[in-house]
Amino acid sequence: MHRASDLSEVDCSTRCSSAAFAAAANETYLIWAATSPEGSPSPCGPLRTSPPGLSTWPQTPNVLSDTTLGVSTGDPIYQPLASGTIDLGDGTVLRTNGEHVKHRFTKDGDYRVTVTATTTDGRTATSMRTLKVQTHDVSVAGLSVPSSARAGQTKPIKVSVANTHHDEDATVVLYRVGANSEAEREIGRLTQRVAASAQGRTEFPFAYSYREQDAAAGQVTFRVRAELPGYGWNADDNGDDNEARGATASVRPASTASARIN
Repeated sequence: MHRASDLSEVDCSTRCSSAAFAAAANETYLIWAATSPEGSPSPCGPLRTSPPGLSTWPQTPNVLSDTTLGVSTGDPIYQPLASGTIDLGDGTVLRTNGEHVKHRFTKDGDYRVTVTATTTDGRTATSMRTLKVQTHDVSVAGLSVPSSARAGQTKPIKVSVANTHHDEDATVVLYRVGANSEAEREIGRLTQRVAASAQGRTEFPFAYSYREQDAAAGQVTFRVRAELPGYGWNADDNGDDNEARGATASVRPASTASARIN
């Protein structure tokens, strides 16, 4: 049993919802909870530490762009952050005084991150989490379209897709660009597995039947776009190389019977 003379006050709070104090290792603390300083003690609520949090943007970092990282105190009494560190586990330690920091990862993988935060009233806490860095990036490496055609002919169109990071299911969409006030129209779409490879390419085969309207215009322009389904908005980490255009520069009217004989 401790005597009152043996005790020293660490903190006193009149907040009914929560209170916080900095605890030292190997020390014993007595907590008095009452409706008034002279009142009888009542059961004390649960005690817990306040682990700091880590925010990242984008949520899943990649190696193609900077990641914005922020530290939050997780403090129940909302004391602001005085200082913090983010140890990425690979020898990189980022420091912050409350501002967001930026970092460019150089390698995909699971990083065991240790976050330490100190509040303005001197309390320090640490938390650990696994941060996945994974880069999603496919690109249109080539678009092959016929140089010439006649109305009524069906000819192949080939799209080459490159991928240097992870095996992905990619969708390629082929469009005919509008001419003479026509709206752009989707011709077809294909989804298939694109293996990660430094030099390899995956071919997406399409076909297009040329129309009399194309012959009237004299040419037809195509647009293709590669997408990564299943990853939500803005899924590809480098969308600048996901499109390509190509044109059949000469589209003539359909052959007549006599012309075919000749």
